[in-house]
Amino acid sequence: MSSLPVPTQWILQEANRGSTTQAYQNALYRRIFELKAELRLLESCRNAIVPANRLPAEVLSMVFLNHAAMVVETSEPWDRRSFATIHVAHVCRFWRQVAHDCKELWTRPLFLGPGLTNYMLQVNAQSNNAPLTIKYRGEERTPSYTDALAEALSRTDRIKCIEISEGEVGRGILSQASGYAPLLEKVSLDFYEDCEEWESIPEDFLKGGAPLLKILSVTGMLIPDWSVLPLGRSITHLKLTVSSGLEYDGRPSSKAFRNSLKEMPLLRSLSLSYFLPDDGAVTRSPSAFPLMSFRALEELVLEDRFDDINDFFQGSSIPSATHVTLQAGYLENNDELRGLLERLKVSWEKQMELSALTMTAGLDYDGAQQFIFNLNPLNYSPVSLSVAFLFNRPTCVDGAFSAFCEHLHIGSIASLTVWQEFSAEHWRTFGRLQDLMELTVRGPSISGFLAALEEAFGEDARTSNFSNAFPALQTLEFEEVNFKDGTHGLCRTLACLPERHRYLSLRFVRCTNFGADDFMSLAETLPDMQVALATF
Repeated sequence: MSSLPVPTQWILQEANRGSTTQAYQNALYRRIFELKAELRLLESCRNAIVPANRLPAEVLSMVFLNHAAMVVETSEPWDRRSFATIHVAHVCRFWRQVAHDCKELWTRPLFLGPGLTNYMLQVNAQSNNAPLTIKYRGEERTPSYTDALAEALSRTDRIKCIEISEGEVGRGILSQASGYAPLLEKVSLDFYEDCEEWESIPEDFLKGGAPLLKILSVTGMLIPDWSVLPLGRSITHLKLTVSSGLEYDGRPSSKAFRNSLKEMPLLRSLSLSYFLPDDGAVTRSPSAFPLMSFRALEELVLEDRFDDINDFFQGSSIPSATHVTLQAGYLENNDELRGLLERLKVSWEKQMELSALTMTAGLDYDGAQQFIFNLNPLNYSPVSLSVAFLFNRPTCVDGAFSAFCEHLHIGSIASLTVWQEFSAEHWRTFGRLQDLMELTVRGPSISGFLAALEEAFGEDARTSNFSNAFPALQTLEFEEVNFKDGTHGLCRTLACLPERHRYLSLRFVRCTNFGADDFMSLAETLPDMQVALATF
């Protein structure tokens, strides 16, 4: 005890006497405070000799930024894991100082609580150069970030990115972003669609200008007028999505629409959902609208009425596009589809390169049926076309299929996937594809397909013009087909195939009423074919 400091010895003596005086209590608390302060100093000395703390502040800042970059790749600002980006400031006093001085570490505000968000914005405000990345997702039962978002959006002079997903309506926070935005490169706004209350883009949104803006995406918001959009020459990706059931006057005129797009020479992706001009001016007066060529355009997605999509292609050329998706409304008559395909054929040079086809008909879609025609539907395909529309008369499918065959170059198709049931007449057309090597038939029934094969290779095949069907076919796959009537018809038909088809690869994937016995029966009946059964 004699080795202890004198103040500590006095406190222990008073404790042994059972003292409770105010002087004793004051001395006790003062001594505890002194010892804790002394301990912190000693711990700081210990931390100072740790190799990580002997790094220069500039090097440690780079470590913090690299660590934050890895966290950003796997977590969003509203994920609890994203706190790891600034958790380094809690390790020790030296690290905290370095983290605070590293302004780039505070450029992506976290939305894990209004207090933390405001604090990060305060730290960021101390730097005049660090650009802000604002990524926010609104959810029910989350704290209100109205003040923090308003503060962040008002700093247009330093914002680099604005992404709001699942945003709440009725708060008008976008009106705060009205100034000049010299660093802004991306704006993505996705608000809740509410039939009674819609969030509108304010008329003064980014009115100060955003000369570097490359990506503009707006979903679930009212766009009161085309002129409120911050469009410019740097735009490379433009996506505007409005609900199909919403009737409003925000669609641009053909003149305003085309004049704006002409000022976007770098446009690579254009996606418009119910936002095409609906005045039909280009179709009525084509001479008044010179051909507009989108030379840099790679991806085009249009969802609208047939007339409006037709009007777009009437005066547009997309020579370099590799992915085209068209989704129209109801097909009233096949002349509408033929007109669209004819204009698409003239506008799009790349459609000559299509080599894979998927067709679907008969899917239920809000009480109607849908026809989908996908050319090169795989993600890794260099060129793809998808056309979908609604119909309520079965005859529309026959006319639509004929229109596609007439206007698109499907003769070089090497891979074909057919969903739902098509007639024998359709299969006869497929059978004339000279380069078709892979054929996938997806359920529920294959009666039309078997009828076409029976005509081609059955007993009456010698008098049929279809006897040379599927000349290059190598692989035949059945997926999700219901063999409720057994496989006898399939065995009989495949057994009649000519010599060139004797070595086909047969594959059955997730088929119902098709078991091991059916598999063995096929393997015995067709010994030269490679039969495979997959259940995944």
